[in-house]
Amino acid sequence: MSIKNASITVPLVLLVTGFCFALCVTPLSSMDIWWHLRTGAEILRIGELPESDWYTYTDGGRPWIDLHWGFQLLVHGLYELGGTDLLILAKAALTTAAVLITWRAGRGAFFPLAALVMALVAIVVSGQAIVRPKMLTLVFLALFLLVCRRGEEQPRAMLALVPFQILWTNVQGLFVLGPIVVACWLADRVMHRALGGNSSSAGALKSGLRFDVGVLVAVALACLVNPYGVDGALFPMELWKKFTLDREIYSIVLAFQRPVDFINDNGWERAYMFFQAALFGLGVLSFAPALSKGRFHPFRALLFASFSLLAWLAIRNADLFAIVTGFVVLGNLVESRATRTKDREGVFSALAAPAAILVLVGLCISIPTGALFSFAGDGRRLGLGERVDWYMHEPVKFASSPSMPAGAFVRHNGQAAVYIHAAGPGRKVFMDSRLEVATKATLSSFHEISRLMAASDEGFEDLIRMPNGALPAVILDSQFSRDQINGMLNLRANWRLVFQDKTGVVFIDEESAERAGLPDLFN
Repeated sequence: MSIKNASITVPLVLLVTGFCFALCVTPLSSMDIWWHLRTGAEILRIGELPESDWYTYTDGGRPWIDLHWGFQLLVHGLYELGGTDLLILAKAALTTAAVLITWRAGRGAFFPLAALVMALVAIVVSGQAIVRPKMLTLVFLALFLLVCRRGEEQPRAMLALVPFQILWTNVQGLFVLGPIVVACWLADRVMHRALGGNSSSAGALKSGLRFDVGVLVAVALACLVNPYGVDGALFPMELWKKFTLDREIYSIVLAFQRPVDFINDNGWERAYMFFQAALFGLGVLSFAPALSKGRFHPFRALLFASFSLLAWLAIRNADLFAIVTGFVVLGNLVESRATRTKDREGVFSALAAPAAILVLVGLCISIPTGALFSFAGDGRRLGLGERVDWYMHEPVKFASSPSMPAGAFVRHNGQAAVYIHAAGPGRKVFMDSRLEVATKATLSSFHEISRLMAASDEGFEDLIRMPNGALPAVILDSQFSRDQINGMLNLRANWRLVFQDKTGVVFIDEESAERAGLPDLFN
């Protein structure tokens, strides 16, 4: 790298890196992290991985394929070392690494423009940047894209994907994206041969078809290297079923909503949707220069189509879409750059580099000032620790004391994870957010219980009873369960309000309250 180039690239890389990292340093708001932490601790305590459900009294004993076990051990160790602050910093570091690896995979694009593209990618990714297993999936996805790009010139590099796939399979259920990316790469190679080398795939084919197919087979077989064998390898099919066939019943989970449904319910106020739409438009437009010259790159086109479909199916896939689209756009920019003269680019570069630096400096300033977070409208801010009044720690602590019922119905499935962390697996919940465990029947009952509670209909009591016939504690959060709280307060026959704070309330049945000597706080 020349001194002249370094004077442009170094500040741009530093600005994008700092911008992405700061975007992800926000107070802990992930709900699932609490059951992940408890599971990591339990795995270490008993020396075994889950085989059946540990935490619910409705689906207890059902098979539980816990492919997150590697992530759970990692976050448990980080939490023991540095608490929630270290978890947040690790999330920011991994997300930033994924963005930078994607940028590296798209090397060769006009640098100032590439920096702005990756800043847009960072914004979209940050909208889903919470402490969860998918932060590792983003890194593996970016690594697969990088290796596939290198594999165009050095096919043997593709063999590195096998150990990557084994690691990916044992940290998160979206490991199936690895074989999907390789299948797109293989399809590109096959089309290149069929077209006699007239596609726009970079580089000549330096490996035979047998080797290329063997790479896909090896990566697919690597998915079997998990504690659950074939069942673990087929686990993504369960997730796909929930995204598609059972979408209606699971769409109550915000992250499972389609973008169009989310926009219909909430409008465009959540600016991450706006940025995601802008990135999609940029992805479409980036194909225009090559198509205008009759050139077509199957690998990038297949990737863009596949991950755009995922983003359409659920808003939770926006970060995956952003990583892939960033790679696609940069790749297309490389192609269009090859058709421009150096003199023309030199003039453009003299203006583009300072402009890109100014834009990135402005974006960086928008984070500590809160301007970008305010525009996004999701309540985030720069900082460590936990989001204020977000988790029901005190209600859960009270509800899991020795004198309380031995289980709980928690109206917010995310808050059920807080109960699991504090009291599980000894005390169990009706249901939590592990949709890979909960049956459709359990989720249907959960909806009915919520409806009956809001209507002050005591018919919910039989639906929430534990296997021994006893009634659990009822824990209702203040943010999303106001109707249920009001309904329970109007249901005076058999329930007492025994605890309340800013985050939520706890009800228990009259008999349990009498044994514990707890008065009704509503009287």
